[in-house]
Amino acid sequence: MRTLASFLGLAFDPVMLEPWTSEQHPLGGNEGPLSLLTRDRAGLIELSESRREWYRAQPPTILLDQRWKYEMSAEALTAFEAVAGEFNRTYAWEDAAS
Repeated sequence: MRTLASFLGLAFDPVMLEPWTSEQHPLGGNEGPLSLLTRDRAGLIELSESRREWYRAQPPTILLDQRWKYEMSAEALTAFEAVAGEFNRTYAWEDAAS
């Protein structure tokens, strides 16, 4: 976040690492982080109950969520690999917990 703030010409503030402590205006299309940010405000996001429970069980922190690798169908993973696999690997975050 420090690097991003510097790139954008903004002063870094440690509260940037705790977005769930203040009101946010997240970009659409990514229900996971939005669910973490709005966990105490029911009805803002439409999620299946199993997904809602998964997000509720997560601590309020920034975390690597790679469930997509296991939840996507084999056909969708093959399509993803064909379209973005090589490009995506340049942004890989290797983590022992993943």
